[in-house]
Amino acid sequence: MQRTNVLIVGQRTKNQQRKDRYIDEKEVIEKKHPSKQIPELYSKLIEIYSAEGDTVLDPFNGIGTTTVEAIELGRNALGIEISPKFVDVANQNMFMAQKRLMERQEEIPNWHLWCDDAEWRLEDLIESGEEVDLIAFSDPWPQDAPQSAKYTDYINDMGNMRGREFEKKFISISKLMYRILKYRGYLAWSGLGCRVPGKGYMYPLIPMYIEIMENAGFEWYQHIIALIGYMHYNRDTGEVEYRPRTTNPFEFHNQEEAWKKGERYLMFQHEDVLIFKKR
Repeated sequence: MQRTNVLIVGQRTKNQQRKDRYIDEKEVIEKKHPSKQIPELYSKLIEIYSAEGDTVLDPFNGIGTTTVEAIELGRNALGIEISPKFVDVANQNMFMAQKRLMERQEEIPNWHLWCDDAEWRLEDLIESGEEVDLIAFSDPWPQDAPQSAKYTDYINDMGNMRGREFEKKFISISKLMYRILKYRGYLAWSGLGCRVPGKGYMYPLIPMYIEIMENAGFEWYQHIIALIGYMHYNRDTGEVEYRPRTTNPFEFHNQEEAWKKGERYLMFQHEDVLIFKKR
């Protein structure tokens, strides 16, 4: 039976959360990585679903939000990313986190980042006997999905795949993730929904992921609504109010396009987080 919980991860903006903990925004933009993750979301997921000394893996590590938050919380961290330019940014972010730990005179957990195809590296790690306690990552998107972005020119980059080719690749990776995860370990997937342009209905990315994960052997354990707005105390009414904000550049684009047409556009105020457990 799936349980649904709510997390508030937008009390501070995403940029405020990343300020002085991650490399300068301009450099990230120059590397063409528009979808930076919310540090507080991954920090909370790592705190809830792993323990100090555990090993956390992100097979689609991007610029390193998962691995940074992991070592800051005393977890060992492994990250796999296919893009060399993103691995370069992730390494810089990891060294910044390592420096903070040294300044606080805290023990530095083990960490390693690979520039590689997730499928190939997972096979190598499994063959070497590696096991992890938590897998946490943000959704890779097929190229034919709305709001998809082209990050690299590599043919084996999932973001450049469409339809059945994308599903086949992710099915293979999900089976490898199941194998490398310890018994009773958790997998946390986060993603922002999107509507099919001109149709209004949601692109069925979440049902596809649930089906693939369950077929790989995972148990769908929990559904979390991660609110990206913030709570505000209204002195006039004496009540606490929820105030919206968005962190997704695609949402701003969609809103602008809708306004040009004189249409309304409701911006997403949450990320879906699916928690799976190895049974």
